Amino acid sequence: MKSLVLAVLLICSSRTTSQAQDTASVTFIPTTGNYLLQYTVDGIQYGDTLEPSTKIDPVVTCLVAFDTTTSLYKYSYVLSLLPSSQQHLLSFATVHPATILSPEKPNNTWMMLALNQQLWEWSNSLVNTSGLHSDTTNIAPGHSLGGFSFKSAGLPAIVNSYLAGNAVGLAFTGEPPSLMEELLAPLRVFPNDHILRKTICPTPPPTITTTAFTDTISSYTTQARALNWILDQSTANKYTGLLGRVHSDLNQQNKNMAVLRLDTAVAQVQQDSVVHLMSEAYALLRFNVEYLQRMIIPTRIGSFTGTLWKGNTVRLNWTTVIETNNNGFEVQKAPHSSGQYQSISSLIPGHGTTYTPQNYTYLDQSTTPGAWDYRLKQINSDLTVQYSAPITMTVPE
Repeated sequence: MKSLVLAVLLICSSRTTSQAQDTASVTFIPTTGNYLLQYTVDGIQYGDTLEPSTKIDPVVTCLVAFDTTTSLYKYSYVLSLLPSSQQHLLSFATVHPATILSPEKPNNTWMMLALNQQLWEWSNSLVNTSGLHSDTTNIAPGHSLGGFSFKSAGLPAIVNSYLAGNAVGLAFTGEPPSLMEELLAPLRVFPNDHILRKTICPTPPPTITTTAFTDTISSYTTQARALNWILDQSTANKYTGLLGRVHSDLNQQNKNMAVLRLDTAVAQVQQDSVVHLMSEAYALLRFNVEYLQRMIIPTRIGSFTGTLWKGNTVRLNWTTVIETNNNGFEVQKAPHSSGQYQSISSLIPGHGTTYTPQNYTYLDQSTTPGAWDYRLKQINSDLTVQYSAPITMTVPE
């Protein structure tokens, strides 16, 4: 079992205080995982044992779900201790670069605390009659507990989490010299007194280019494979290869092809989640890829059709797959193959941001006989626009 504090074992040599007979040393004992504290005061030698809070072998599992009604992601954690652990799990803290909302805990024996603006902790609050944390309320070796969660608008990213066990409190048999506190200080400071595990947590949506964000997702894929969240190299290669082709599409301004490739990626993630992807890899790939799609084409038109209706009236119907900051549409019309489009409608309001398909209809009652091309001008809230592929309608004499 590896511990962060092993790197701090620095303190195995004796030093003396201003009084020559007072000495103190701290030595790590690999066979027990404890520290031997030796000190001499007024010629009397003492020896005590410090048990660090890192004698645990934890597993952090994160599941992420997206709520289309609130546009928030829910991050849920299950904490497990492998049977090799020598302590019960006392606390769990995770970095969260994005703001979190609505935190939840498994039960009332757990407390929640913001250690700083980007570090959130759950810790067990019950103590027994001896003033020590009760073993019966923590997560025991070989057991798991869920119910740790919060919500955020932030996208899944790979972060550090920190876990600590319920170590036995230190009681000195003598009055140690002040030097002892100096030697113990590095062992007691966060995060040296915790075990580090990688997990996923929300990070603010990207402000970088679509090509740069594509590379970020590819990097997540590589890291997920190294963490064994992607269970085989061929699956990881499939996604890095696909993302590489998306990068090329974007460099060539072929947005439609890039989005179609990303549709394939989302479908593959869904299939691979059964066997090849752990929940962390699933969240990293699916939700970041879907966000990238919205960056490339904020509002996606699923279908655009026209029919003759009641004589020479052209009825236009279209459906959106997703809308992101969609201000609305204008219907444009041009003589066939002329490219001379003019808007024939006022603004048809969109649905802003929605993740469910929406249907629209417009009636062109001013059509004269002949062949006409129609297209949609979609307007975003920042007044940027995109155009649909045209359709052609032939109105008879």
